[in-house]
Amino acid sequence: MVLTFMVFMLPHLQIRSVIEADLVSLDELVRDVLDTPECRTFFLSRCGHTVPQVCLSGALIAVQQDVIAGFILWQQDEFIGVITGIGVKATHRRFGVASLLLEAAVEKLRAEGLRVLDVVCDTHFAGCMALFVKHKFQILQLDESLVLFTRRLVGRRNRGDGFDA
Repeated sequence: MVLTFMVFMLPHLQIRSVIEADLVSLDELVRDVLDTPECRTFFLSRCGHTVPQVCLSGALIAVQQDVIAGFILWQQDEFIGVITGIGVKATHRRFGVASLLLEAAVEKLRAEGLRVLDVVCDTHFAGCMALFVKHKFQILQLDESLVLFTRRLVGRRNRGDGFDA
């Protein structure tokens, strides 16, 4: 899957799946963006690692002229996906890259048959909170400093189980 976008001031930006050749650069970007004291504490308490793990089948990247500008990571089972990390290189922030990554991930997971996409976010990560609200994620639970956001990918709110297409 390759999507090409013309983002203001970011020509030739592509959103695509991760390939084996991307892994070293992607791991470096994940550490660069998410290896902060706040993020280390958050990820260590949530998943036992200081930064989220990269999996080829659970990631999309934003690439501009062979430079990985951003990423979104997730894990999934048959019906539910959980976003485990999202980040954008400092030089590419404020251009809508995170929004494009999130939109592409939602569409990819919807096409694969996932019904629900969740994410747990620390309330101190204001940019992430605003991103998920902007993309129609609903607050399912608010517990101390953590928020559980959810978004249904199929179904209607007025159906019995909420998942019927």
